[in-house]
Amino acid sequence: PGRRGTEVTFLASTETFKNIEYDFATLEHRLRELAFLNSGVNIALSDMRHAVEKREEMHYSGGVEEFVKYLDRNKKA
Repeated sequence: PGRRGTEVTFLASTETFKNIEYDFATLEHRLRELAFLNSGVNIALSDMRHAVEKREEMHYSGGVEEFVKYLDRNKKA
């Protein structure tokens, strides 16, 4: 109750794809961009291939302005 949304589990077919190794950082980067561009959307990325699950949750309500601040977070004036 109270839980809404869409959950997608992606497992590539070895019959279709030659390389099925996923790079968590690449997926995280792309999903973070989507989270910024779709203000208010919650995106969770989980990697359950190892004994310890790696998880990143992304939610941004500031849109492109917040994305620019994120990109500039480590820059010095």
